[in-house]
Amino acid sequence: FFGVTASNLRIAMAAGKASEPLAIRKVAVRPSLIPPGLGFRASALGGTASGTVDLLGDVTVKVELKDVDLSQGNVKGFSGIDLAGKVNGSLDLTIPVVAMPGSKIKEPDLGQATGTFALEASSLAINGGTVTVPMYGEPTQLDLPKVALGDIRAEIKFEKGQGAVERLGAKSADLELDAKGTLKLAKRIEYSEPSLDFRLKAEPEFKKRLGLIGAGL
Repeated sequence: FFGVTASNLRIAMAAGKASEPLAIRKVAVRPSLIPPGLGFRASALGGTASGTVDLLGDVTVKVELKDVDLSQGNVKGFSGIDLAGKVNGSLDLTIPVVAMPGSKIKEPDLGQATGTFALEASSLAINGGTVTVPMYGEPTQLDLPKVALGDIRAEIKFEKGQGAVERLGAKSADLELDAKGTLKLAKRIEYSEPSLDFRLKAEPEFKKRLGLIGAGL
């Protein structure tokens, strides 16, 4: 009745995907009565993630990330990417509960959500690792170069599922990135549609370090 706390969690990829578990130090979930819903707090990656999910009427989701360190918690083993840097952020979304077409059953529809998303990352860097990408129809592992992404700022405002990217950029000694555009949410998050224009400026020393990839860049 008063909630549940779990310690030393391990989160693994779906079966068939080779990766090591992500380590989460502690997660606490508790019910809230006014309004009816759930509150949660997680201690992970040297920082915290906390928030609430209100279930009375439309679903309201609020999440806050504070001082999350991407070099901790076995992120490299879980994702294959050796990351560094700290992340802070917030998400505040109201998701309407609507009747499904041809049915009286009502479900939350992320494609009609309204709210905001903000993210700040400081001293973000890729220190190597590998990613699997499709090449010539086959999954192929690629080694990642060392890249300093620097400080990243992102702000997106959603109105009935339509997200306007008000700010998305990064700046470091290696490169400068700026993006503008939209993010259209779908009922299922994996079907959301980004439409972004990127401007990328890579410093000469960085391109030289990348070799052939840098020449193409």
